Amino acid sequence: MKMCAFLIETDGDGEESRKWIMEPGRTYIVGREQDTADVWLGHSEMVSRRHAELLLERDEAATDGFFLFVKDLDTRNGSFVGDERLSGERKLQISEAQRLRFAEDNPRSYKIRLKEQPKSASPPPSSGAQAAEAANGGKRKRRGWDEKPEDAVAGPPAAAPLPPSIPGLAHATSAAKEKRKLLWAASKKKDTDLRQPLEHQQQESTVKFASADAQGPSQSALWEQSFTNDDARKHKFLKLMGATKGAGGVGGGGSQKAAKNASEGASTAAAAAEEVARMQARDVELEQQFFSGMKRKDGRKVGLGM
Repeated sequence: MKMCAFLIETDGDGEESRKWIMEPGRTYIVGREQDTADVWLGHSEMVSRRHAELLLERDEAATDGFFLFVKDLDTRNGSFVGDERLSGERKLQISEAQRLRFAEDNPRSYKIRLKEQPKSASPPPSSGAQAAEAANGGKRKRRGWDEKPEDAVAGPPAAAPLPPSIPGLAHATSAAKEKRKLLWAASKKKDTDLRQPLEHQQQESTVKFASADAQGPSQSALWEQSFTNDDARKHKFLKLMGATKGAGGVGGGGSQKAAKNASEGASTAAAAAEEVARMQARDVELEQQFFSGMKRKDGRKVGLGM
């Protein structure tokens, strides 16, 4: 049987969290710097980069005995065996019952445990980091923190697999295109149906105003034509209206007034025709703005006061 020993780490609750395999005849560095420490204690800033040395030696007088020597490397927070602080270059031999502490306020303690290893078993790892991995099954973890190096770079994430082809996708796309075409055609037809009644109403209004303009002058002189062949009735009518002149004077004045009224009626009809033309032009412009707004999908913003 080949002899070896374990360095056991115990947390503040008294539970064992990690362990390292130690071989007789080797010196192990305890510290916070992972690259140089065989027993890496990266959990506390109170531990120095190179804090202490551990030396395991066989006891030649006993077949199953060994000695563990501890040497503090002149650190600020010190190394302790029980409550005794190591000083200088002195090495101290400890037993399995004694506890080690690296830094005074470090809540974790360490102890030695003897372990027999079969000869057929593979030899312990050559470095302290590999020994810790082997003792923990390749997982350098403990409760509450992780010992993985901070500079470890994770590999790139695996590419997501492409989605499988969906059956009938091409047919559904073509059907959607046809549906959009039908909707556009229906909207254009609706615009045409809305435009035709408006054009018809404009034509009717134009015809009505034109007929009114044509009849205007003849209606303005209608009262004069009613008394053309009856001077007595005309004189009586003018007298009732307040005329004080004679029949001849009244007749002459009536003719002049009729001519004046006829000219005023003609000018009024011309002004009315001009106003009608202006209103028609305005209506046509507003209608064009309305339909152009409907095509741009913002018909509520322009045209016809929408």
